[in-house]
Amino acid sequence: MIGDAFPASGTVQWGDEGQPIGGNLGRLEIWDVTQSPENKVVKIRSGMVMEMPGVRAPAYAVVYVKAGQRVALNLPNNVPYKVTAIAGRKWIDGNELFGDDATTVDFGQTVMTGGRPQVIAMGAPDQTANVVGNKRF
Repeated sequence: MIGDAFPASGTVQWGDEGQPIGGNLGRLEIWDVTQSPENKVVKIRSGMVMEMPGVRAPAYAVVYVKAGQRVALNLPNNVPYKVTAIAGRKWIDGNELFGDDATTVDFGQTVMTGGRPQVIAMGAPDQTANVVGNKRF
């Protein structure tokens, strides 16, 4: 329903596997440096195609990022993740997101490797990103 409040920045909805707790986790940071008033919903999908001993990667996580904010979450290391974001001004709800008033951007794949955090800097000139429209998320 239009008018529902956009979730708090940093809110994460985990897939069926749930939040990874313990083990060899790395930090993924998502920064909104676009200078846009649009909020973002970021979907992180595991690109892992086979089971790895001791690694339980979430199938996906959905992270809410308010305009200009930075959020972080911990994910299993040595796993490729596909990162896609949808941005818009008019939040509808968790199912409809921003409706047709949205832009979807594919940030490609990142691999958590431990040590330094992996960063997706939305809007940074050196961040690889492809606008894919408003129908794919």
